[in-house]
Amino acid sequence: MVILEVRGLTKFFGGLQALDNVSFKINEGEIVGLIGPNGAGKTTLFNLITGFYSPTSGTIKFKDKDITGLSPQRICKMGIGRTFQTPRLFYSMTVFQNVKVGALFGGRGKLKAGADEWCLQILKMLGLYDKRDRNADKLTLAERRRLELARALATGPELLLLDETMAGLNPVETQEALEYIKQIRNMGITILMVEHVMKVIMSLSDRVIVISYGKKIAEGSPEEVSNDKKVIDAYLGTELVA
Repeated sequence: MVILEVRGLTKFFGGLQALDNVSFKINEGEIVGLIGPNGAGKTTLFNLITGFYSPTSGTIKFKDKDITGLSPQRICKMGIGRTFQTPRLFYSMTVFQNVKVGALFGGRGKLKAGADEWCLQILKMLGLYDKRDRNADKLTLAERRRLELARALATGPELLLLDETMAGLNPVETQEALEYIKQIRNMGITILMVEHVMKVIMSLSDRVIVISYGKKIAEGSPEEVSNDKKVIDAYLGTELVA
């Protein structure tokens, strides 16, 4: 079943075109990687899907319902969660309180009755349970990224958008994050992820979508994409592929 369909998505900021007629579909249970050079329009695409921006033209459907231009709150409650390139945490609040915000204010109704237990389960899964009473401003970068992920999970998403979850992490932390994403997939959550760590994208993704200068230039399996000349020229480079 198709869980997300983006059709002809275009976005202008004044005279600048950030996205140009982008279309794709994501099926339930997939991990789809979204790659491209800096400034390609990846985060703009995330912001359109999650309601932070409205498209200039085009449509976005989630589970066959048109969500184009809806508010971020409504889209979140429908079952789409996301993280951000830079963690947007409540730094004066505890780890547990941050996650509970996701469950109570972003989550769907069925989560609210058992919010505390649900949040603690997520913290255990992501290795943050022992730091549940610590303020978010006392966490390391890797822990902050996990907390951002935990809060997104607390909303109970069916589709999760991950925006550079591994940026700034060392190899050990990156491997840990990779395992967390596998666990999330095993929960039945569909994932669309932006990531510049190619080993992660290529090892996790069922399919990869490539955009450059706001246009989709390729889509296919990791192997197909990594051998596509357009992708090599626009983003990967011959040294990375060799």
